[in-house]
Order: sequence, then C-alpha cells, then structure tokens
Amino acid sequence: METSKNLLYSSELKESAVMDYLAGAGSYRDICIKYGIKSNSQVRDWISKYNGHEKLKSSGTGGVPIVTKIAKQVTGKEAAIVQ
Repeated sequence: METSKNLLYSSELKESAVMDYLAGAGSYRDICIKYGIKSNSQVRDWISKYNGHEKLKSSGTGGVPIVTKIAKQVTGKEAAIVQ
C-alpha cells in the first residue's frame, strides 16, 4: 500500500503557477503537469488566496500560525482590533 506524502512548494513556484494560469497558459491540469503539482485543488487554492490578496507562502511553515488565516476567523468587534 502506497502512502501519501505531502509535497512542499516554494512561494516562487506557487506564484509562477498562479500567474501562468491567470495568463491563460493552460488548464489547472496543465499547470499541475508543468510544475509537478500533486493536485488541481492546490492550484485553485493558491489562485483563491492570490485573488484574496493573501501572500503565497512556502509550504511547510513548521507550525507557525499564518496571520491571514487567524484574521479570517475573527468577526465583529474583534475584527476592528485586529486591523
């Protein structure tokens, strides 16, 4: 039985893949093949983050919280404090 292994992608690779897709250089699958990305959903997630003005960080942050994720969870009056 083969086990799944998470792949680590640099922020540069993520940005290049997103830019290629947005420039019309191919489908999600084409971009995955070109850059050796495991899943179409990863490319979609990166595009969503890019369009949401989130920074595309390198994979494997070592458990360091990513502020953009935390800020999204905060609502109401607490959101004003975060800003």
